[in-house]
Amino acid sequence: MRAVNVVGDVWTVLILKEAFLQVHRFQELHERLHIPRQTLMLRLASLADNQILYRKPVRHRALLHEYRLTPKGLDLYDFILAVWVWHRRWDSDSKFLPGHLVHRLCGRPLIPRYACRSCARDVRREDVTTIEGDGSGFDPRPPARLSRQNDIAFARPFAREAASYPAASIIGDRWSNLVLHAIYEGTRNFFSIKEELKISSNILASRLKKLVALEILEADPQGRRIEYRVTPRGEDFYPMLSSLVAWGNRWLAGAKGPPQIMLHDCGQVLDPRYVCAHCNAVIRAWDVIAPGTAESSDVARSPSSKAEKAEAPG
Repeated sequence: MRAVNVVGDVWTVLILKEAFLQVHRFQELHERLHIPRQTLMLRLASLADNQILYRKPVRHRALLHEYRLTPKGLDLYDFILAVWVWHRRWDSDSKFLPGHLVHRLCGRPLIPRYACRSCARDVRREDVTTIEGDGSGFDPRPPARLSRQNDIAFARPFAREAASYPAASIIGDRWSNLVLHAIYEGTRNFFSIKEELKISSNILASRLKKLVALEILEADPQGRRIEYRVTPRGEDFYPMLSSLVAWGNRWLAGAKGPPQIMLHDCGQVLDPRYVCAHCNAVIRAWDVIAPGTAESSDVARSPSSKAEKAEAPG
């Protein structure tokens, strides 16, 4: 998935989380995430290069820069919201996002519902078929630096990041992400996954071990081989992966078109979006309030400039 090449790193996911919580300055990010300064500089530079964040000069006793979400970055809100929904259900002690959000359009506590925009029904994994698009086979290679660091960080099944942020540790790790996606698509045994993903045995073994340890998968012995099946906890990961695919199709498709097309059983190409369970409005980042945060940032208002509207897809 092309989107994984852009946000397939645990630190990148955590920085995006902070951006939607209206944390914009380098020092604040450094202090909140306990991230090495050099690592933070590299991730912010990558997000800026990919036009997800932009640097905004501000004056606060001295000239500083803030990192603000672009329209392309704001459109990742469904993905971040999917992570929040998962943590609310399965990891209530997590510090990933606030315990409560409010939908300002109806004034009710936010209860997101992941729905098909064509038929308005809830999106379930079993109701979605993924087919190859015209852009299949044209995916760029992932950044080597980020991939190597993730391989090292997640070779240990109980790494600190995985224990503290289980969702980010999977979505933000390219190989864990791709292994789970392959199993979602029906490839369930070790050697079939290895062949499909062209992944080394030791990396695949470490990712499967981590996904089982986090109770995303369960190992089901079938004679001499083991098949890996998705648990209910793993089923709830599906909106994270499908929202990333949908975001990549909107922003990263290129001239050849998207590499993957999701078809809903209503007969339409799936364009999944979170809607408010109370008022059924599509949930936008600027329409959600996190209690205790300011409302003056880019996230707290609808994009209004002509430039922002021109950049937003469809």
